[in-house]
Amino acid sequence: MKRSLTILGLLATLIFACNTDPGGFTINVNVTGIKDGTLFYLKNWRDNTIIDSGYVRNGTFSLKGSLSHPENLLLHATDTVSKEFIYTNLLIGNENVTINARRADFPWNIDAVGSESQDMAEIFNRVEYQRQELIKLPGSNVSRISDSLHQVKVALIKENFNSYAALTNFKYYKLNFPTAELAGLYKSLSPELKQSIDGKAIKTQIENPPPVVGGSYYDYTAVNQNGDTVSLSEIAERYLLLHFSSAACYPSQQSIPELRMMHDRYKDRLKIVRISVDLSKEDWEESIRKDSITWLNLWDGKGDYGDAVLKYGIIGTPNYVLISPDKIIVDKWFGYEEGIIKEKIRIHL
Repeated sequence: MKRSLTILGLLATLIFACNTDPGGFTINVNVTGIKDGTLFYLKNWRDNTIIDSGYVRNGTFSLKGSLSHPENLLLHATDTVSKEFIYTNLLIGNENVTINARRADFPWNIDAVGSESQDMAEIFNRVEYQRQELIKLPGSNVSRISDSLHQVKVALIKENFNSYAALTNFKYYKLNFPTAELAGLYKSLSPELKQSIDGKAIKTQIENPPPVVGGSYYDYTAVNQNGDTVSLSEIAERYLLLHFSSAACYPSQQSIPELRMMHDRYKDRLKIVRISVDLSKEDWEESIRKDSITWLNLWDGKGDYGDAVLKYGIIGTPNYVLISPDKIIVDKWFGYEEGIIKEKIRIHL
């Protein structure tokens, strides 16, 4: 991701275009400092599918596949010596891409050539690289650095909104965009981007602004652990505690004993609803069995693009939303610490 031009220069001169080849893409990778025999995988972030894989031979390997439009991909491997996880993100379409990288260049500083969408993505990646370098400095204020570069990324998204790179980053910063401003930005999107999964998600957010405490809830319909279709609106005369969770989220797993306690103590007044953001049905079902969860579990298989995730403005897990019997949001919070669920419910119930 090394460029002779500065970020400001790129912003001033780069014009986004998406020229795809129906024949598919090829990625040729040249690496140093990574042992031959290391197996790299290329995964599609959106649906977690493995597109291709390849072994490092004489410091090189190639990957191929086909995409309908530029996608956010994860190139990753486990170092055969240190067992460390090696990775980088790529945003490419059906293009011929060449990557040159040392071991130390992963994940944010690889040199990728041949993809205009990746060129734009690298502008955002440079911000993260700067953050990683700054927080290594002695006496650095991690929170202040992160907050400052957070605002830089929000500005980059706004300035380059009509690009796959901006929309890919948007879902992590979506709460920074007031509805009126977002509606204006949405109008600037090309027809292709409006029809993309991220473009449709943005339209959903515009039509359903993330609710605030004191505002009305959003209904949600999905499949429960018994295979039945259930809607939140069917649950009457009880408080609802929505728990947005995933099978891989350790804090979500930590909260299970406390949720179980609240489920048993307030069973006549409170309904806990676990909303899974897992893409895999198998992962969702396994987590229910592993954690011995008996309360209502809902899953739609859409991950970060699920109806509830979009309408409630969810970023990350665990996320909690407490709703009164008259369907008003009375509290919402992110993350888990021992006792927090008990205290929140005690206040309101």
